[in-house]
Amino acid sequence: MPSAALEARVLDHLLNQVKEAKVADEAAASIWVPTSLLATETPLDIVRGIAAKHPWPSEWEDRLREISPISEEFSWLYGAYLNSAARWVLYEMMPYSAIPESKRLQLMGTPYWEMPKQLRAGRKQACSAFQWEMYRTKQCWARPFWVIQGNDGGTPAEFTEMEQAMLQAKGLPTEPPEPGDLPYAPWDGRVEFQLRARDRLMKARYRLSKLQASADNDARKAESVLAEEQFRKDYWAWWKETMEPQPTSGRGTPSGRSRSTFRSAKPLKPKRRPQKKPKNPI
Repeated sequence: MPSAALEARVLDHLLNQVKEAKVADEAAASIWVPTSLLATETPLDIVRGIAAKHPWPSEWEDRLREISPISEEFSWLYGAYLNSAARWVLYEMMPYSAIPESKRLQLMGTPYWEMPKQLRAGRKQACSAFQWEMYRTKQCWARPFWVIQGNDGGTPAEFTEMEQAMLQAKGLPTEPPEPGDLPYAPWDGRVEFQLRARDRLMKARYRLSKLQASADNDARKAESVLAEEQFRKDYWAWWKETMEPQPTSGRGTPSGRSRSTFRSAKPLKPKRRPQKKPKNPI
């Protein structure tokens, strides 16, 4: 009969074989891959995925081009889906020749998701993944212009500094409704009407700015004063038709035609404005 010592050695050998087989099985089941080699979805991948899943409808594109033809000299409008709000947004596409040099450097530079973590937030505010992609595919700076939502053809994506000053002087909110604040709406004749009206206002504001910048004598100053009075008149007419909150009936519901209204019509207090949410968070 084998000795006790021999039996112990045989048992240890068998146990070691079982342990080695278990380790080999575990290693085969889970192969370790360095984190740096794992495939990750970048913000640019997300932007391209949204564009593929929600393409701008071709019939809308035909009608948009009637209003805003593509140009290498002047700004034109581009439609895209804002996934975070589930709304269609029109972007003002500033052509390459009109982009300020400082902004062009940002659009041409390293995308924010490839920058050091401490620099990403600031660069993302200045140049989103969507804007980075538009510069490479369209050679344009894409700026949010119009949000298609609500019952009256949409709302501005943002107000100009002059508009904000006028609104604040009357105690009105200086920010338009955020994308998603109002009900979903498709492209239709109301959108076309609003885009044409907004375009007229923006052109009038541009002409006014040029007049004010060149007002170097009494005649030009008088002309610029008259132009500003006309712009203000036209602006408040547009505001009343499009943005002014509707009066409510006795039951607390809007009377008459429903309009695109603000969440709050409280007067602004003289304090520092909070940082705006990015229109395209990607």
